[in-house]
Amino acid sequence: MYFQVLKLVLWPKADLPPRTVAFSQGVVNVISGKSKTGKSAVIPIIDYCLASGKCAIPVGVIRERCSWFGVVIQTAEGQKLFARPGPGDQKSTGDMFVIEAPEVEVPDKISGKNTNSDEVKDILNRLSGLTNLPFEPGTDVGYKARPSFRDLMAFTLLRDNTSRRFLSSQMAAQIEIGLEITDMAKQEIEEGKEPEAAFLGLSSQCLSRDEDWKAFYVEKMDDVKPSRSDPKVLQIYAAELEAEQAFIMRDYAGAARTLQKLLDDGVADREETGWYLQEQARFNWIGNRAESQSQQVAAHKKNRQLLKPPTGVTVAKLTIVSQGRTERIHRWISDHASYDDLSVSVTEILERLVFGAKADKFENALNELSRALGFAGERPDNEWKEGPDNLWALDDSQYLLFECKSEVDITRAEINKRETEQMNRSSAWFDKHYLGMKVRRLIIHPAGKIESAAAFTHDVQGVREADPPVRRLE
Repeated sequence: MYFQVLKLVLWPKADLPPRTVAFSQGVVNVISGKSKTGKSAVIPIIDYCLASGKCAIPVGVIRERCSWFGVVIQTAEGQKLFARPGPGDQKSTGDMFVIEAPEVEVPDKISGKNTNSDEVKDILNRLSGLTNLPFEPGTDVGYKARPSFRDLMAFTLLRDNTSRRFLSSQMAAQIEIGLEITDMAKQEIEEGKEPEAAFLGLSSQCLSRDEDWKAFYVEKMDDVKPSRSDPKVLQIYAAELEAEQAFIMRDYAGAARTLQKLLDDGVADREETGWYLQEQARFNWIGNRAESQSQQVAAHKKNRQLLKPPTGVTVAKLTIVSQGRTERIHRWISDHASYDDLSVSVTEILERLVFGAKADKFENALNELSRALGFAGERPDNEWKEGPDNLWALDDSQYLLFECKSEVDITRAEINKRETEQMNRSSAWFDKHYLGMKVRRLIIHPAGKIESAAAFTHDVQGVREADPPVRRLE
């Protein structure tokens, strides 16, 4: 598959020509600039133009000033322009505009759509050689759906060791070489060399295939041993396949026994155990409803991201001891293999805690931030299917309750009635399950006041990009 980004194109709402950012092919393109000049919007714009389900382009100047976003791609078939209008007040829009040609000429204006995001996904699937056939007839969502180009997007940013473990040993070694070159540049800078000169010098050696660079590269790659399949993982795959085939043949009890043997062998951690218990509940649903219900309750206790059964689950109170915060922060830092991994984690948290971020990513980042700061956190609405978006335990008696509205248009002037009612329900949930505890209620929202038809039942403070960032709402 040959797929390179040639241009990023922005069409202003004003009567002005489109703004184009060109990229060079076959070389490393470095994006630099001052803070808040749009660097972090580049990847979300590309993602949006490649038919993402939601628009993650940061809310602010770019969204306010642009009517359409586009990307020109060089493929083996020629060039393709994929353009998409701004979503406005929606999370996204399916409208798209496509040009396919040996060499695309970017239009001065786009008057309207000529296709939709589903048809663009079909084009992208064809370019990546993916089938249009599902794994099972009649399934078009979930893990049984056919693979899509969109599934490949998760592997395009390999910033940490967690992602790199899925790569071949050769590719992982090439990434390590890149990191080692970065360390060389840092060393030269520490010895007094100008940062730009250090970067350009090492880049030139790599790209011009300098003899010393080639010798260094060959030495590193010669030490790489081809990775072999992990017999333990293959054994797990075989057992999962055996269980699924037994289920298809209506041997529901046999399918459940196969997965139970996996659990008895100790192959799964706590969250994976929850997943296998949920699969057992699925297998037993037809033949043994009582056992299925019991297994789903056990699954949810192990992993609250799984399906919550209609009965048998009670909310567990989030608790933390007042002492030991320093140790908890140290433990969170120690979970990272290196300073670079820690830097990536912190950067990802901060990049997601912005207005315009998808709600799930924003709330996940806020939850991870609680651990980084030495507190305890959870996502009650996600884990218990009730309560606030996020809850932090600061000590054994004090809490922070969050309602997060990261996807709200940053130009919105007021918090509406539906949003205040959500906070009121979350406040009532806290009063029910945390009787006598102290809590500070925060709504993360770009607006600074409440509309006339809305009201809070408790004292609530708003968090927004303003001065001051936290204030009481009236």
